[in-house]
This record gives sequence, C-alpha cells and structure tokens, in this order.
Amino acid sequence: MHVSEPDPSSDERPRRDFIVSVRGDGTDRRVLARGGYRKPLGVAIDGGRSAWWQERCTGDSELVVQDQGETGTLSISPCRVEVLTRRARVRDGRIAVRLRCREGCNGNAFGGRIVQGSKAFSFGRGSHVLRVPVKLGRQRSLLLRFDLSVRNGPPRRASIRVRR
Repeated sequence: MHVSEPDPSSDERPRRDFIVSVRGDGTDRRVLARGGYRKPLGVAIDGGRSAWWQERCTGDSELVVQDQGETGTLSISPCRVEVLTRRARVRDGRIAVRLRCREGCNGNAFGGRIVQGSKAFSFGRGSHVLRVPVKLGRQRSLLLRFDLSVRNGPPRRASIRVRR
C-alpha cells in the first residue's frame, strides 16, 4: 500500500510518501519505506521482501527491492542536485552554471534576472554546465539569487556573483 501525508514543516506542502504493509483486517501496520518527492509507481510484497517502482531523476523508472529482515525501514531517496558555481561572467548574454548530481537530474532554473523567467534542464549523472540567459541592464555586477525547481527532489537555492 502507498500512503501520502503532507509535510507539516513546509508552506508548499510537498507530499511525504510511505510504503506501508497492512494485513487484510487492518492490523500489523508496518512502514517499509519512507521518504518524499518520489511517488512509488507500483508495490509488490512477497514474504520478507518488498519491491516498488519509482521514477528516476532522469525520467525513466527503476525497481527497488528490499529484504525486510536485513534493513528495516528504507528511505526513498530524493534528488540531491548541487549548484557548484559561485561566480560567473556574462558572455553573449549568458552565464555558465555548473550543476552536479549523482544520479542525473531535471527541472527548471529561476532567478530575478534570468531572461524569459526560467530555464529548463535535464542531464545524466555527474557535473554539467547549464547556460542561463541573464540580463544585467546597466549594472556591472550583481548577486543573482538562483533557484532550482527539481523533479523528484527538494528545491535548491544558491547565490551567484555575476559580472560583465
């Protein structure tokens, strides 16, 4: 069974997902896996093993199998993208922002000076460069608040010092 509950610590109310085992009469409720951001696509339980399908950060799905006797409650891991760039120069109206993720990632980048509101991204595991259009106007430099909306993960925020 899959159960979703709102996260009480957030105003945006992202959903925390749990995979729960319950007998037919409603007794013996056990949480097999807990986490957030990735909704299980299907669940199967056989004796002491449980399995579920979940979205990968890059869009496909993956199968997770757990032996209950060995691990207890498993965590459904969220995407953990990192913004590596702290300083950037504007070249041809764009800055290069380095992002890193262990599994791969996709989402959107936002910021107050980003042209056209947002920049979509999708990449495989490792470090990748995202070329983001930025408009400085008459300023020579500024501190850009760079926000990432990540599919299957928490939002990320970084400050990047941008100059001509």
